[in-house]
Amino acid sequence: MRKGQTEMLGLVFIVLILALSLVLYIKFSGQKESIALEIRSNTRVNNMLNALMLVTVENNKQMKDVLIRECYTNSQSCSGNVTLAEKLLNEMKEERENYQLEFEGFNGIPDDKKKIGNCEQGISATPARFTKSGRSYTIKLRLC
Repeated sequence: MRKGQTEMLGLVFIVLILALSLVLYIKFSGQKESIALEIRSNTRVNNMLNALMLVTVENNKQMKDVLIRECYTNSQSCSGNVTLAEKLLNEMKEERENYQLEFEGFNGIPDDKKKIGNCEQGISATPARFTKSGRSYTIKLRLC
């Protein structure tokens, strides 16, 4: 091989390495934004659920305590506070978002679930779990 051909082969090799590096950079730089967006969204959904459970609704009682007390003793009065929870969620969420709020164990039956809204896939908050009088209650929130 002549000297010119060797230099040309080296230049082609360097250009290929640079092109491959550029493609990899473009591919992985977009992932960081989507991961950061997912983390921000997950934090937002967790904050929404925490705010909903800790809001004071009546007689200096938090929403979680009122839901546990009323939903366990009387399922008819439970719907009023569930409606209040829906109203608060509608004020917190963005206009284009939907949500699903799920209650487990509120009717005295551990596997009994009550769902409000319809959101099969989306970003879920860490479930809020409470224990009172030996019974477990779980509230889940998902935004889509």
